[in-house]
Amino acid sequence: MKPTSSPATAALPGPALAITTALLVATMFWWGRQPHWAGYCSADVGVYQIRLDNYLLVHSLQGEYQPGALFFFWLTEVFSHVTHIGFCDALELVNCLLLALHLAFINEIGGRISIAGAVVLLLAAGPISMYRFELVISLLLLAAWWAWQQERPLVAGFLLGLGVTVKVYPLVLIPLFLGGRKGLRVVAGSLLGLLTVMLVFVAGGGSWHEVVTSLEWHEHKPVALESVVGTGLQWMEQRGWIQPAHVDTYGIHGFELPDRYRVLPTALLVVAIMGTYLLAWRSRPYTPQRGILYLASVLASVVVVSTLYVAQYLLWMVALVALLNRTGLPARAYWGLIVLLAVAMIAQQYIFPCHYDWYLRMVDHDMTTRHVWLPRALYGGKLALVLFYVALQMQTWYYGRDRAPLPTD
Repeated sequence: MKPTSSPATAALPGPALAITTALLVATMFWWGRQPHWAGYCSADVGVYQIRLDNYLLVHSLQGEYQPGALFFFWLTEVFSHVTHIGFCDALELVNCLLLALHLAFINEIGGRISIAGAVVLLLAAGPISMYRFELVISLLLLAAWWAWQQERPLVAGFLLGLGVTVKVYPLVLIPLFLGGRKGLRVVAGSLLGLLTVMLVFVAGGGSWHEVVTSLEWHEHKPVALESVVGTGLQWMEQRGWIQPAHVDTYGIHGFELPDRYRVLPTALLVVAIMGTYLLAWRSRPYTPQRGILYLASVLASVVVVSTLYVAQYLLWMVALVALLNRTGLPARAYWGLIVLLAVAMIAQQYIFPCHYDWYLRMVDHDMTTRHVWLPRALYGGKLALVLFYVALQMQTWYYGRDRAPLPTD
């Protein structure tokens, strides 16, 4: 796809993109090694190695990670052996490559404005992207959208199927790729991608039952402290209105709520997603540009409304939100969304990883904790995230209600 020459989507020239990418990658690599960030950010990396060893030695998942994630860990392990560096260093370098590929795709699709938005959001999110595998999913989703708008639905579906084997959430995005006559080929491609990974996993000694068990792991997780719902519970608890049970289980610090209350955010999430589906299916014409808006809307619902929230989930939205300039949003609306999400990300960084020990002590009512900025970061950050979500949904509903095409570039 050749970018247009309009100011909104004009691509960065090759040298400028290379310099931007090099500066961003170098900044992230250096930043991720600073003490305030490296400790908690890199803690999960050891868990990745343990889960990989469990699969390679005893053919067991033993945790929440899906087969596709294990294969990514394995590729990282192979890279670490080939280069004679540690697994953590290898993961950082692999994520640097994924970050560079993100910028190349974003520049191709959205141009320099999208690049600027992506850089702002990635810096606001901080170096946690160097120690997680969120960039794998984000890149697969970007590539799937690009293939879809290039009239390659089978490839788009295959990439989405691969994404589902790494993390489950791309599953709720697949219906947005089903418009028109390409829908059946997207479904076929998704099944092909899913079955390819699963058959390799089973051939390597894994079992379907373990995959189901790993999915059930998420079902039993408590309400995450830093989720929007969890933040609201903390606010009510501090005022003496409720006394939720504090738990630390399934790798999550959170609240244990009765099932009759936990069903409420789940129901809200289903309503929000189905509402976006309905708007998308009624859109005429349903263009790839309009699709970016709907994809961002559904993904934001998953991140904001769900009770299963951790800091790296904010990375899921970076690429799609950065590309919203391709949907014809006014510049003021576009940058307003970027700023709100960036504020939420910076506040999240302040809590995790920078002051997470202090935060947990505050949650446990440790009276020696007098960190005045933590509550402000917690509530201010979640307020910015909610405002971002509401503003994005308003834009989605506005364009969804108007059946005319979105503004062209």
